Amino acid sequence: MYFKNYLLLLFGFIVTGCAKQYPISGKLMCTDENSKYRMYLIDPQEFDAVLSSYLGKVIDSAHVESGGRFYFNLNTLPKEDALLFVAVQPWDEKFPNKLNTDDLKEANFLPVIFNNKENIYITANADSVLHSASMKNPSAKNRAVLDFVKEYFNLLDKFDNFTSNVDEHSLIEKESNEFQLKKQIVESTLYQQDFTLTALAIRFAAPNGDYERIAEIIKNTCTTFQGNANGNPMYNQLCSKSKNLPLVPGDTFPVMQLPMLDGGEKSTSELWNNDLTLFDFWATWCAPCRKENTTTLVPLWTKENQNGFQIVGYALDSSENGWKNAIKKDGVDKWPHASHLQGDESPLFDALHIITIPSNYLVNKEGIIVAKNLHGETLRRFVTEYLNKKDKG
Repeated sequence: MYFKNYLLLLFGFIVTGCAKQYPISGKLMCTDENSKYRMYLIDPQEFDAVLSSYLGKVIDSAHVESGGRFYFNLNTLPKEDALLFVAVQPWDEKFPNKLNTDDLKEANFLPVIFNNKENIYITANADSVLHSASMKNPSAKNRAVLDFVKEYFNLLDKFDNFTSNVDEHSLIEKESNEFQLKKQIVESTLYQQDFTLTALAIRFAAPNGDYERIAEIIKNTCTTFQGNANGNPMYNQLCSKSKNLPLVPGDTFPVMQLPMLDGGEKSTSELWNNDLTLFDFWATWCAPCRKENTTTLVPLWTKENQNGFQIVGYALDSSENGWKNAIKKDGVDKWPHASHLQGDESPLFDALHIITIPSNYLVNKEGIIVAKNLHGETLRRFVTEYLNKKDKG
């Protein structure tokens, strides 16, 4: 009897001892049983490579077995709490570090936070890895990643439903809602106080690497994690971009000479001598800009100019006649206008670090930016409330 128990115990030890624990493994569900795949583990190594194709370093690969199982051996372990991407590729893919980001519901990857004390087990559909992935008993950090991904898709669905019928005349409203979406995407991670997760969220908010419209988000993130990024190299990589991002509220508007509509020149410091000045950036060929001229700016100036509100128009145009005709046609000749008449080349845009219109900055009489890129009812409400506070103060 004792001998029998000893054999059972020995057998169990042998089985347990021989069962290899893979650091990262899982099962891939394939809709086409004839499709062949390989899995790759990609280390982005730097901020710009997060969610970017061809920039990350492949540190391991795994064959997907006939039942969909895959196993990464990871002979060389990444650093603790490293952000990695588990990506699935067709068997004949020439670029194993390719990440499909055109439609994230069909993305071929899942971000994970590696911890050498945790065995990560992933289950996902081959044609929608990010959207379908789950993990078995994830760590707190990987649970946070999964929760973020779920919240991201929830926010994206709301945004897509809202903008399904957008035309060129409602692009301003679409951009305003898109900014709010991106802000919510990043803010959904801040409670975790984990810079790696927030950096991932920023890349989800701007997978094409265009941060012009989310400059405030980037700069606020850098302030939030200052001294609290635990030496994460991505923190410095992200925050170094700030110097080339557009000015944000709290910054001082550039002081420079502008060529005016009447043929003279004025300094921007001469133009912001009202309680509140809107520097409006537009062009004759910009349909949303022209619509805003007539539906928002003219009524707003008419109502609030006598209360200390002024508008300064600046156009990205090259034709002086076309510029002057548009000003007259839109009825915006009530306020000052400037343009270098160099088309897309603009010294003022260079100083502001912007390239996109419609754009605007609201500046107080000290030249401090108090708000930016407000449009429609949001702009009207801000101007009225700001001037009312000034009167009460």
